[in-house]
Amino acid sequence: MAQRVTNFTAFYALLKRMPYIGDREELKRSLVLQGTGGRTDSLREVSPEEYTAICAMMERACPGYIRERVRRDALRRS
Repeated sequence: MAQRVTNFTAFYALLKRMPYIGDREELKRSLVLQGTGGRTDSLREVSPEEYTAICAMMERACPGYIRERVRRDALRRS
């Protein structure tokens, strides 16, 4: 049986941060379609590898997100 992603916290946190004007549900479908190569528009049907790739793509689209994450991780380590 194939593994399934059951925790979508990272996806929705990034979705909130993405600069977008319009329907967020449509943005979600578009991101999932793009991340799965058009296979599905349902977040529940993505593989773990697709989910990781979609989240990475979303991180690159969020202004300043990666810098903020690096800074926060550095603070946690100290």
